[in-house]
Amino acid sequence: MVGDTVISINYLGDWGSQFAMIAAHWPKVRPSDEVWSRCSDLEKINLLTNCYVEANAIAKDDLDFRAKSRQIFVEMEKELIAGHLNSERLRFWNEVRQISVRHLDEFYRQLRIKFDVLSPESENVKRADELIDELFKKGIAQLTADGMTVVKDERIEGYAAIRKSDHSTLYLSRELASILRREALYAADAYLFVVDRAQSRHFEFLKCLLSVIGRDDLAARIHHIPFGRVKGLSTRKGRTEAVDEIIDRGRELAADFVRNSKTIKVDESEICDVAQNLSISTVIVNDLKRSRNSEYLFSFKDAFQMNQRNALLLQMKHSRLVSLEKRNEELRTELDAKGDREAGLELELDEEARRLVTHLWQFDEALFSSWRKMDPCHVTVYLLQLANLIGSASASLRVLGEPHDRALSRLLLFSATRAVLNKGMKLIGVEPLDQM
Repeated sequence: MVGDTVISINYLGDWGSQFAMIAAHWPKVRPSDEVWSRCSDLEKINLLTNCYVEANAIAKDDLDFRAKSRQIFVEMEKELIAGHLNSERLRFWNEVRQISVRHLDEFYRQLRIKFDVLSPESENVKRADELIDELFKKGIAQLTADGMTVVKDERIEGYAAIRKSDHSTLYLSRELASILRREALYAADAYLFVVDRAQSRHFEFLKCLLSVIGRDDLAARIHHIPFGRVKGLSTRKGRTEAVDEIIDRGRELAADFVRNSKTIKVDESEICDVAQNLSISTVIVNDLKRSRNSEYLFSFKDAFQMNQRNALLLQMKHSRLVSLEKRNEELRTELDAKGDREAGLELELDEEARRLVTHLWQFDEALFSSWRKMDPCHVTVYLLQLANLIGSASASLRVLGEPHDRALSRLLLFSATRAVLNKGMKLIGVEPLDQM
């Protein structure tokens, strides 16, 4: 947010019936202690994911297994509320949680994502349970015929379920406890929930619940910022890949492309780092070039094709501009010495120069659009358009071998262009490459 003090919170989904599903099936698939101790976090994540996929498949047809999983979750929640963290089930849950957090930390590190606060969902279970009891005593919550605790109100379509018939909390009740906790900590002007669009109804219920308990002021400050999902990835159905595997696959494809390219010149010792950068850049640009609400099927197809709307285009044009400045070091030094007097240089009125200058002038507009609509696609699309303009301008606005004043003004234009491209790439989380 422009000009605001922002606290970024990673609301860690470390609680829910999925952990009970894993706990119920894990004894049948768990490797020996010796094998488990030798596994990397990625290997452990894969084993646990496979366990979850199998457990879901079993639960579809096995009523006894479903009942067993539900009972395990009830017991886990009772133990968590009571603070019995050394119970066998909670020790297993905590181990899975720690493995997942380490894995996520590595994922965020690779994508250069940083959060100010890690806020586990599990921290809200006890308070959620207490809140439900309070709402029940005040007559706000009631029991249904099948024993579920719900809140009914004219502001709520149907009803909002806040506790299961087995007395375990639900995601909505834990979310309610969480937002009240955050309000006590931060008293923020606005709370932005960047969560996939499938949960829009969840946030409608959350805001309605807050209104029902007399917190209209807080409900008004909650804003759901929805985004579309990546199609074809489903943990329950076993169609998901660990981020490490996606990035590794991209790195292999990028390394092959770099080695076989006739135009890219990278030392063998640097290929691995460049390929890693291209893989991560591809994941970021492929996502952010689309409207925030778009759903799409992720693929590395065309990711390393020249002259496509991809991360490679941005990196190629940036590295070419860096190379241009290095080849004209004396002119670049002269420009640096001029400082504010650069304004005295006469820029050409060539059509390519006009188009490039006009686009540079529109950078602020792209930034404003992304801020106003809370959608990074406006900046990303702007950068891809800028990269295309760089290509056409570079072909017609030569610097080497041109008269001094013309070369100087052209280099000034390209230097300004590189600065904008560099700043924009960093803004969307892409680290610009100086040499390719």
